[in-house]
Amino acid sequence: MNYKTNPLEKVYIWFAVWSTFFKKEIAFNGYLVTPKKISFWIKGFHSKRPIRYDFNKWGYNAFVSDLEMIKLTYINYPFSKLLRNKMVFSNYFRKYFNTPENYFLVSSGKIKQININYNFTEIDDVLKFLEIMNSIILKPVYGSRGCGIYLLEKQDDSNYLLNKKSKTKSEVLIFINTLKDYLGCEFIKQGSFANNFFKMTTNTIRITTIYNDKKNSAFIPYALMRFGRSKTIPADNSAIGGLMSMIDLETGVLTPAVEFDKKGEPHYNDIHPETGEQINGIKIPNWIDLVSSPPLKTHI
Repeated sequence: MNYKTNPLEKVYIWFAVWSTFFKKEIAFNGYLVTPKKISFWIKGFHSKRPIRYDFNKWGYNAFVSDLEMIKLTYINYPFSKLLRNKMVFSNYFRKYFNTPENYFLVSSGKIKQININYNFTEIDDVLKFLEIMNSIILKPVYGSRGCGIYLLEKQDDSNYLLNKKSKTKSEVLIFINTLKDYLGCEFIKQGSFANNFFKMTTNTIRITTIYNDKKNSAFIPYALMRFGRSKTIPADNSAIGGLMSMIDLETGVLTPAVEFDKKGEPHYNDIHPETGEQINGIKIPNWIDLVSSPPLKTHI
């Protein structure tokens, strides 16, 4: 479906992009305005980033600017809500591929049933549900980068695990009552290959695909695997401290996993730093089947 933005929408997007840009600038670097900061802004970059770019070596044009990255969030306008709202996404796309099952919505101490197969009328029903399912994921309806994700598990008759930390029933109820616009959904157990690297988090493979409408075909520009750590439980996002390893598209072999320190400097790991599990050189099982079903070209 083709959609053309009208002039008013273009103005709205322009203001929204620059507003987001300066909100992040303030969060990174405060309110002080200097000529040096302005020079960065003109080029589309924040004056100081969590991950540093070597502009002296490569120049500014070698990098996608912070401003352009923000603009990318509007690339699917006005259909971005379909992709960003986790409940809407699941309800719409589950007819095309498997998605985790959603159980309920919870916000400010109130719970709402969203699945005809499960009855939720009060917060206590979540704990009753755990008697059957043993574990559920709690995540913001809107959210990204692994922030605010919680794994809630049944530990024994009177205790629970919240992101692998023991909690009493009263502590869990208090916690759930503080959540706002959260979705309770199915916890998917990963296979043995991913689990071997770090079993306390879900370690995911991300395959980026791009559709070429002129050639009527899709291709894979890159793929990577992410690995969680103790500080990222239960997620694996690099934004919160996880590692990521690029995948050789032809062979499915993992490269050294990179992580970034607080100064934004990259550090490479041949093994998982906490478990000692080998990463570099490990081949992903059934990789060729994974990237060729449905058939996808691995290059333009």
